[in-house]
Amino acid sequence: MGVAGSNERLAILMIAIGARPWSRATSELFRDYANKCGATFILQTEEPSEADFPLPAMPDSPGRAHKRVYALKAFLPWRLLAQEGYDRVLVVDDSCCVKHDAPNVFDFIEPGAVGLTETSHAHAELSFKEIRKYLKARGEPEIPYNPEHYMNSGVMLYTRGMADAISPERILAAREMLFAAYPHQTLTYYLLNSAKVPLTILPKAFNRLPASTLPPGEWTNMTDATPYLREDDDTYIYHVTGAFKRREVLIPSLALHLLARTDPERARAVAATMPPPSEVAPAPVAPPSIARRIARKLRSLVR
Repeated sequence: MGVAGSNERLAILMIAIGARPWSRATSELFRDYANKCGATFILQTEEPSEADFPLPAMPDSPGRAHKRVYALKAFLPWRLLAQEGYDRVLVVDDSCCVKHDAPNVFDFIEPGAVGLTETSHAHAELSFKEIRKYLKARGEPEIPYNPEHYMNSGVMLYTRGMADAISPERILAAREMLFAAYPHQTLTYYLLNSAKVPLTILPKAFNRLPASTLPPGEWTNMTDATPYLREDDDTYIYHVTGAFKRREVLIPSLALHLLARTDPERARAVAATMPPPSEVAPAPVAPPSIARRIARKLRSLVR
């Protein structure tokens, strides 16, 4: 385990570009955590100029919308490491909530490596399929495909020694991977592994879903995860992913709950600045009518 040196320049970067009102609460948690780690906290709410990062316009489909923002999750840490002189940079999604007693994540990674947390092997295989297709079309050599080294990129720790792997030139050259179902994870896996960057697997406690012990079906419309925060919960960073459809309610409630544990007055002040989220649950999807079900069955019989 490499211990962050006192003379290192450390940064925690939270990217919150677009309509992300919950970042008012989650950023307060990471601002405190940055102070604890001896790091500079940076809340990135604006995109860099086209001159700084000349990614051509990309359509929303196939894949996801806002492909430029996904690409920025690689470009912005590169800029901090290569141009602004930081030695280590933790990049977190604005949908992450850190606990006040979390250990210093910078102590978990060696110089020149990347720190990441594992995620679904099924997601990995989808990304690997896109990478294989990309490499075959260009006649490039294959890279290692290890699902245990495939990351959820909501929490990533970069160091200066590997910055060239995520340079703008490499991002732009591989931008086609942003059409994948998991754009940043696909792009990042390719960039890191094609450059043979050493990977450090961080404890899953640094990137875990809230209420992770519940069946996934119970996450969909959840608006409050705080009843599931047990005293013996060893999670350091909760990550409210897209698996939770009511994030505009769930994230502020979780972040303000955690902030109130250490600073109730500031939690109330932050809550007062936030727009009230809609309390109307999404309309359930209506089941097919009997006529449609019969028609579907008849089509299946004549195929």
